[in-house]
Amino acid sequence: MTKTWRRCAMICVRTRKHGSKKGFAGGFTLIELLAVLAVISILIGILFLLFEPIMSNKERKQVRIELQALRLSLAEYHRIRGKHPHCPRNICTPSETLFLSLIGFHNEKGNLQLPPYKSVVHESLLNLGTDWYDPAKVPNRAKTSKMDFKPYLTEILKQDLGFVDPWGNLYVYEYPRKDGLPGYRLFSVGPDGETGEGHEDDDVE
Repeated sequence: MTKTWRRCAMICVRTRKHGSKKGFAGGFTLIELLAVLAVISILIGILFLLFEPIMSNKERKQVRIELQALRLSLAEYHRIRGKHPHCPRNICTPSETLFLSLIGFHNEKGNLQLPPYKSVVHESLLNLGTDWYDPAKVPNRAKTSKMDFKPYLTEILKQDLGFVDPWGNLYVYEYPRKDGLPGYRLFSVGPDGETGEGHEDDDVE
């Protein structure tokens, strides 16, 4: 009887071992899974390297189109008002000065203007209808304190007071120029969002 039980036990052990090998052979080992993931990661990296220049070129092309449109708007502003947008009182940042001047809320004397004069913004940059602004709805505090007008205008425009490039950065406007040259300077800081020493390689002007 004891021998019989021993034989049964041996058969069961062999069966389990045999079955476990079969089941294990039908799946993937951890090393195999890691190898597959590594290959997929490498392929994704290669695809990214291939498509990154294409996307970057597309964005740079869009930046140049927008810069040209801004320069046309600045030329029209200068033709009408005889000056480049400027804020000698430092009420606005340079980006705000550019934006507010071109859409009609910042005059050549460096003051915020209510009601606005006619916008000279190229239609490709900002699509504003004829009735987007209602002077009657300007809060009283904005009428008495023009400094408060900027947050009000930001709210109704639903955007910051500035022109934004395809990378989400404000276009940089300098007038007078920091380098002392005549005229204004207008450029994009590029995808890194920074300019200056060590960051000028990707600037678009």
